[in-house]
Amino acid sequence: MSELFGLSMNIIMYVLLAIFGVCIATVGFIFLTNRVMFKMGLRNIPRRGLQTGLIILGLMLATLIITAAFTTGDTVDHSISSKAYDHWQRTDLNVNLRGDDSEDAIGPDVYVDQNVASKLQQQFANDPDIEAFMPFLYARAAATSYVSNLSEASLNLVGVDPERLGRVGGLRLVDGDRFDLSSLQPAQVLVSQRAANDLDIHNGELLQMFIRGHQRDALVAGIVKDEQASGDLGNFDDSTRAGGLVMTLPTVQELTRHENAVNYISIALKGDVHSTVGPRADSAAVRVGEYINSPEGRSLLGLGDQIIGVEKVKNEDVADAEEFGNIFTTFFLIVGMFSIAAGIMLIFMIFVMLAAERKPEMGMARAVGAQRSNLVQSFVSEGMSYNLIAGAVGAALGVGAALLLIVGFLRLSLGDEFNFITAHVSIRSVVISYCLGIVLTFITVVIASMMVSSVNIVAAIRGTPEDETPEERKKVSWQALLIGVPLFIVPPLGLWLILRKGLGIAWAWILCPAGIIFGLFCIMLANSGGSEFLFSFGFSLIPLCVAGLAAHYRAPSRVTWTAVGVFLAAYWLSPWSIGEKLLGRELNGDIEMFVISGIMVVVSFTLIIVYNARLLSLLFQSEDSGRYRVAAAAAFLTLIAVVAGVVIGDRGDGLGQLFYLLAGLLAIASAFAFVAVRFPRFAPALKMGVAYPLSNRFRTGMTIAMFSLIIFSLTTFSAVNANFAALTSGSDSDGGWDVVVTGNEGTDASRLKADLAERRSSAADVVAESGAVTTFRGQQEVREIGGKDWAVYPVIAASEAFLSPGTVLDSRGKGYANDEAVLEAVRTDPKLALIDATAIDGFNDYDYSVSVKVDNEQFDPFTVDVRDAAADKQNTVTVIGVWSNRAPSKFVSGIYVNQQSYREVFGAAAFTRTFVRLAGGVESVDGARDIESALGTRGIQADSLRKLIDDASAQDRAFTRMFQAFMALGLFVGIAALGVVAFRSVVERRQQIGMLRAIGYQTESVTLTFMLESTFVALMGILSGVVGGVIVSRNLFTTGQFSGEGVDFTMPWGEVLVFVALAFVVSLFMTWWPSRSAAQVPVAEALRYE
Repeated sequence: MSELFGLSMNIIMYVLLAIFGVCIATVGFIFLTNRVMFKMGLRNIPRRGLQTGLIILGLMLATLIITAAFTTGDTVDHSISSKAYDHWQRTDLNVNLRGDDSEDAIGPDVYVDQNVASKLQQQFANDPDIEAFMPFLYARAAATSYVSNLSEASLNLVGVDPERLGRVGGLRLVDGDRFDLSSLQPAQVLVSQRAANDLDIHNGELLQMFIRGHQRDALVAGIVKDEQASGDLGNFDDSTRAGGLVMTLPTVQELTRHENAVNYISIALKGDVHSTVGPRADSAAVRVGEYINSPEGRSLLGLGDQIIGVEKVKNEDVADAEEFGNIFTTFFLIVGMFSIAAGIMLIFMIFVMLAAERKPEMGMARAVGAQRSNLVQSFVSEGMSYNLIAGAVGAALGVGAALLLIVGFLRLSLGDEFNFITAHVSIRSVVISYCLGIVLTFITVVIASMMVSSVNIVAAIRGTPEDETPEERKKVSWQALLIGVPLFIVPPLGLWLILRKGLGIAWAWILCPAGIIFGLFCIMLANSGGSEFLFSFGFSLIPLCVAGLAAHYRAPSRVTWTAVGVFLAAYWLSPWSIGEKLLGRELNGDIEMFVISGIMVVVSFTLIIVYNARLLSLLFQSEDSGRYRVAAAAAFLTLIAVVAGVVIGDRGDGLGQLFYLLAGLLAIASAFAFVAVRFPRFAPALKMGVAYPLSNRFRTGMTIAMFSLIIFSLTTFSAVNANFAALTSGSDSDGGWDVVVTGNEGTDASRLKADLAERRSSAADVVAESGAVTTFRGQQEVREIGGKDWAVYPVIAASEAFLSPGTVLDSRGKGYANDEAVLEAVRTDPKLALIDATAIDGFNDYDYSVSVKVDNEQFDPFTVDVRDAAADKQNTVTVIGVWSNRAPSKFVSGIYVNQQSYREVFGAAAFTRTFVRLAGGVESVDGARDIESALGTRGIQADSLRKLIDDASAQDRAFTRMFQAFMALGLFVGIAALGVVAFRSVVERRQQIGMLRAIGYQTESVTLTFMLESTFVALMGILSGVVGGVIVSRNLFTTGQFSGEGVDFTMPWGEVLVFVALAFVVSLFMTWWPSRSAAQVPVAEALRYE
């Protein structure tokens, strides 16, 4: 990639290298000026090898995620760019004779004299950039192999000028050599690799071709690679695109009855395949465009006043590759924000735990004269040492993870269609990833070091808790004020010197008021700009800052922070937009809302849990009186929730899914309560499993938040994917039809059944009904009423049979009782229309979508203008129905009108596509095969709609699984955190373990206690992530961004349970070893431990 977020990657690299240099220089300065503190920091690294390994694992996560994102972008960019170069080869520009800008347009081809290419070559003979003009004649053909008996109904037959194409390199054989086009005879044909695979044909075999009803045999002279010149015209990810057949230009002119004519002229620029991309192509396109649209050029082409464009086809595809790479990198970075945030929290927690472990050492260092800044230097030195190692490990593993996900996973999942994806890692991206990971971690380490270096000397030496009385205001330091004023050019440093060191203001009175002011400022900006992100961030920041001030004055912490947690949870889990109601205007958000909603939901749940989880001990009662009361009550409520979920189902916008969620929570509570009373010896361990983690709320809260962040993102992503999958592959996603049949130019698809009957084909019996439509013919444009810009989008004429009962609608305009009423209205009124579902959800091949709010399968009808840009004719129609077919866009996208409406703008309808409804009991794949077998020689191609939809869904699922696997990398953060906490707990509670063993605790009970502590932390993180993810997902599809899709919300509980169980089991495994080691410590040794 060359750019990211509009910035040059080179500039990003140089800036990060400079900041990285500052980080290294900082540590170097510590080494040179205070070598004692530097060595104090480094000496701790080899002391506990396993703990050091866990710390490096935690620190490397940010670098791993960033490296994986950039490597993914590089691989996607390189792979698609290589595919673009491979596809276009020496075709750099295209003279667009037809005037449309879509490869899916099927309309009357525009033909010009073949000598036009020669005359253009003469005109531009002295052009510094143009090497050759190459004429082609493209036509549709069907073919059958005499050897394999396999046939293809729709192939691209290409007539080439051997001399002109050979001058710029010709065609490549699959074995790597180039075919000598001058030796190609009229009775020979070159077969593209895709067509050869479909026909199972080889060099030297005989091929039977059908062109416009005429049969012709040809000998296969070679198998050539797929490219534009060999007839490969589709997009790289289109599995339905046709292969190609290549013959000499005179031969194809004879077969198609287009003597001395061509319908495609490409331009090769001077240079090789790769060097012609860039400004040279831009300037050459301008010069050719100016000439062919001049009076002289128009006379040469003989096309009248039609505007002829010159398309920079290779330039555009390479630019698209760059855009795809940027999209993947950006998306991976955004979804990786959860993991990066969790990694930053882990860094904070690690240094807080290290500080707790070394508190006596820090106190003694301060007692003998060390300053707080010296302790910071020691921690920074240690942290940077970890950081450099972790950055290298993270970068290496990030590259491996990305290549495994992109190259391995996608190629295995999607097969040959994506075999062009090849690994590519640029040094620049690795440098950026490494430096960015190091810088982020270094900043976090510095802040954490400053936080943990503030200790009370006496309390630290004694190992007692510090006094938490509010900090008194210090005296004014005029020296700090004077120094701070000029340093205000670096605002954070200047403010710190003036407010903290100079005026002696407490941190709470610096950060909290600043946060409140900033939050109000964000709300004001949101009110003026309509940003939902700014409003939500500001609205959430204010209560957190207010609570911080209250905590400074020792307000009851449980009441304060629980209230804040409930407030944030109510705001972020509300199905309504509170911001819009308060501001009285519409607010807009994008994917950034996914990130901030996850963070804030996790914050709210974590606050509620760590300040109220002691109430869970009520579940662990083992008294005889009413001992099963709690377990029975929870079990009864579980049953009620399950029944309610079954009864409600998907009604109430998926309300039943929330009852299933409640049932799961109650079932877990019931199970723990039952275990406590059924096995009384477990009750003390269960209570301690809750009590000890809550004795250190910061550590426990951070660990819960890490787990919760990742589980939230995985749950939300799974729910969104499952609902869209249900939308695109549901029972009505075929639109009420089974097979789509597409013919060539001049084929009357409306006579399908009659043609089958004439051929006495048994396929005529499987066709129950058929409805014919036109196909995109180019120069068709639409715009919503009131809009200024026209967008290219198909306008389709539908036959009366298509607009008859049986065609299934996704939703209909208000005022129409049912689908039949909508179809009848469109069939009889030229001012009404249908639109396909891909225009509503935006998943189509065109830069066009409409914003429609669907409520209970109804919407407000909307009006659009349609026009023929070439003839400058237009009409206005009102859309009253959405067709539910979700086959690939090339088959179904369009605004569907009746024949009268179509004729007024685009002329008589030529039906080249038919949708078929099969007789009962006939599988769509079998029906499509029978139809194509009967009419394949006429160029008729039949596809099962269900198979097309399933194939497209399989691609979507593969990409989704890849993103989920990427997000799951963040689970390592939570697992590493539990490991660090477990090891630290064993060390700091060694004496407690001895006392427990001394009063009768068995080895198994001690192990169980530690395991239950980890179980509590992991379970709280997992449950809060799942609960938040489910509710946020439901809101998205009921009142949020996807509420207009008309989806009945559902949850993929099986998928959620799989990754939840995996995370839970692995996290317990990480704590089993230290727990087991702690239980086996001899009692006397544990009691003597200091």
